[in-house]
Amino acid sequence: MFFKKKQFKTDVTTIVEIAAWVFIWEAVDYFFLQRPLIKAKLLLIQKISEAKIETEINK
Repeated sequence: MFFKKKQFKTDVTTIVEIAAWVFIWEAVDYFFLQRPLIKAKLLLIQKISEAKIETEINK
């Protein structure tokens, strides 16, 4: 009986460690890998929103 409880505790600890690594990797992925892409898209959107639009009506 003691062995099964110890094995269960080990299994739960392993699952928690794996989940923690997944959450850490997601944060690292977002901060270091996706952030530059998002920043570039936001800068492009800002440039587009600030662009002067000319039409035939404005001339």
